[in-house]
Amino acid sequence: MLSNEPSSGINRRNFIKTFVILSASSAALEAPWTGFVLGDISSTADESTAILKINVSDFAALGKAFGSVRISTSLVSGTTNNSIFPVLFVNRDDKNQFFSVSAECTHEGCILPLANTTTRITQCRCHNSRFAFDGTRLAGPASAPLQQFVTRFDGVDTLTIEVPDRGFSVTSTTLQTTPGRVRLQFLAFQNIEYEVLSRSSLDGAWQKTPFALTEAGPLNQTSFKGKDDFTNLFVAQDAGISFFAVSMKLRQV
Repeated sequence: MLSNEPSSGINRRNFIKTFVILSASSAALEAPWTGFVLGDISSTADESTAILKINVSDFAALGKAFGSVRISTSLVSGTTNNSIFPVLFVNRDDKNQFFSVSAECTHEGCILPLANTTTRITQCRCHNSRFAFDGTRLAGPASAPLQQFVTRFDGVDTLTIEVPDRGFSVTSTTLQTTPGRVRLQFLAFQNIEYEVLSRSSLDGAWQKTPFALTEAGPLNQTSFKGKDDFTNLFVAQDAGISFFAVSMKLRQV
């Protein structure tokens, strides 16, 4: 694992401690993704926790009572998912309360479908276990409820969801051999796509930032697919940029 503290010679400007903070831009399957990552500004007590952020307004289903979406970083094939990041249901009740629960059946791990819009019950396609809107087990061979995740709604549009054991860290180093370039190093997981963002200040807007795959390579890449190994991406250290970040991309599945 990479250290969560800056090494000697790396100051706050160039060090990034990143937990996964994501935002989906579209409710359509296979639509373009956007990422939103906060660096060492919003840490959690447990550095292995991923912080997932979504805008309710980006999902038509969540704009009404008993709306539900299923999200992750990789597509679901039938009842299986090959991503290290879990598949989640985000559900809204009729009292403006949101529930974020795992979409993995607690019997044998099959990925559950969206709940029936009338009964608001999801039924496992593998062995028929049934679960309520809030993840409560109702029937079937499953012996436990679906895992619930801490979820906070800001009362306007943003949901913040804490996902244990899915955090990752990124370190950055100014290159002496290639002036004006910064190396971002992190563990990039298989079946997950990443992008680089930058901004000029703590409260500035994040902008998608092109990067290179080698120290002196062209800055013409906008997306990188993980391979279960540490990777290096290279960005330009422009005068107007103070913070870089790496984002996992999210989709509705």
